[in-house]
Amino acid sequence: MDCNTALSFIEPFLRNEMSDEDKERFIYHVKNCKDCRNELEFYYITHAVFNELDKDMDAEDADYIAALDRKLETTQKGVNRRRRLRQIAAGAIVLILLAVALLLFIKQV
Repeated sequence: MDCNTALSFIEPFLRNEMSDEDKERFIYHVKNCKDCRNELEFYYITHAVFNELDKDMDAEDADYIAALDRKLETTQKGVNRRRRLRQIAAGAIVLILLAVALLLFIKQV
């Protein structure tokens, strides 16, 4: 992913409006590109402060960078979990198809 694409994904990432594939590519990019990470931090903090103003929360004690790190980590874990579930489901389907094929083969013999 290039920087322009990563920057265009910041808002969708903050709104949780991305596919797992795009999330994974985006997270990888911002973990390895200091400029894009800085932009993400700026947008994240801006969103967080406005959300706190809307809710009359105290922003003085907020650790926005730690919160962003948690969001990146949680998002990556969710992507990985869904990938593992898809792999397990695919494996189960393959096993079922093999079992059906074996039963059909045994019936023919």
